[in-house]
Amino acid sequence: MIVVLNRGFQNSKLTLGMIQIHNVDHSPIYTLENPYKDNKPFISCIPEGVYNCSPYNGEKYKSVYEVNDVKGRSDILFHSGNWVHETSGCILLGSAIGEMKNQPALISSVKAVNQFKSLIGRNNFWLIVQ
Repeated sequence: MIVVLNRGFQNSKLTLGMIQIHNVDHSPIYTLENPYKDNKPFISCIPEGVYNCSPYNGEKYKSVYEVNDVKGRSDILFHSGNWVHETSGCILLGSAIGEMKNQPALISSVKAVNQFKSLIGRNNFWLIVQ
């Protein structure tokens, strides 16, 4: 399975994008990440490239996905969240982009994560970030 993350907007505070799962018809899934800051852990989005992703089950985030083999980085997950301060270098998913508490935010994040999980299942997939 191939998942493409198309980044559409980036400034000094955040990166917004959209997920497209190859050969799957689905409603929009938006992404929120940190801006790019030299791939530094916890404060930067990952570099453009191709990555293998696998199911992940941790103490805080259960039944999500991990992005593997990012040079100099680990613990990069797809998970729910609304604001950029909740990313810690991960990729947040949402059903819409909007504003909450006067800040850019993802809307219906848990719904989007559940949709993503239902489409991917407990399978590995390739992530293309562009």
